[in-house]
Amino acid sequence: SVTQSFAVAKTPQAALTCAPATPQTFGATNVLSTTGGSGTGEVSYAVTAGMGEIVGTNALHATTGTGDVTVVATKATDAMYLATAATATVAYAKADQTISFPAIGDQLTTNELELAATATSGMTVLFAVESGPASITDFTNLTFSTSGTVSIVASEAGDSRYNPAPSVTNTFAVTKALATVTLSNLTQTYDGTPRVPTVLTGPTGHTVVLTYDGVTNAPINAGSYAVTGTVVEAMWQGSSTGLLVVGKATAQVTLTNLYHVGDGIPKHAQAITVPAGLTVDFTYDGSATAPTNPSVYAVTGTVNEANYQGETNG
Repeated sequence: SVTQSFAVAKTPQAALTCAPATPQTFGATNVLSTTGGSGTGEVSYAVTAGMGEIVGTNALHATTGTGDVTVVATKATDAMYLATAATATVAYAKADQTISFPAIGDQLTTNELELAATATSGMTVLFAVESGPASITDFTNLTFSTSGTVSIVASEAGDSRYNPAPSVTNTFAVTKALATVTLSNLTQTYDGTPRVPTVLTGPTGHTVVLTYDGVTNAPINAGSYAVTGTVVEAMWQGSSTGLLVVGKATAQVTLTNLYHVGDGIPKHAQAITVPAGLTVDFTYDGSATAPTNPSVYAVTGTVNEANYQGETNG
């Protein structure tokens, strides 16, 4: 008999193709698959270049949003076929992100706010004053300098994983804080100097402008004046009204020239005033007509001045 020995080699597989989805967004996990090949050998995957990882047995997880990753799919040998491999390149893309920035209600100038917003990326959101009388310190501490309309922008610039987030703007009104204004000492007496009421504010120490019948000059003369006290400050507002009454000052009146000899001519009393020189009106037994006939007459001398009052009898 004759025996012949020979080797039987495994057959190369048909072409193996791996065509994963590209681009792949950061954070996404895409299932990998192949077509072609031959036999029953299992397919395995490996990252050979770039950033990424195989999750489970057949999924690619993107760990960045820039650059490329190289994946090698290998179909193992079996009883009939040799092992074979296919290489694929996946481009990475940055993921989108959004910002949640809750609405800010209207504010008072004295308020201080701690700004807060979140990004779906988990990265820190930055704040800026787009317009209005406000400023931000220590990244999130919002304060105001006067009243007006304020717009605050929240933004996140992105990184190698995420695209910049669409900015979110909150706009709100800022109103001056309210101070109380109390007017007192509204009943005064003429003394030749401007008559100014007493003003108290709460909180204390605010600047108040007073007007009297609509003008800022404090009155000197006796009379009644509509007073308005208004807080004039960048951060505060408030006002109050009252009636300032400046009474006439009391003058001293001393009657003189009270004794006369009848001669058919009207006899007039005279007066000395303190302060001197004030106009005095006289009546004689209630009449403004000076008497002519000899007799005794009840004389009243009354000061007739815009800023003084006074009277005496004789």
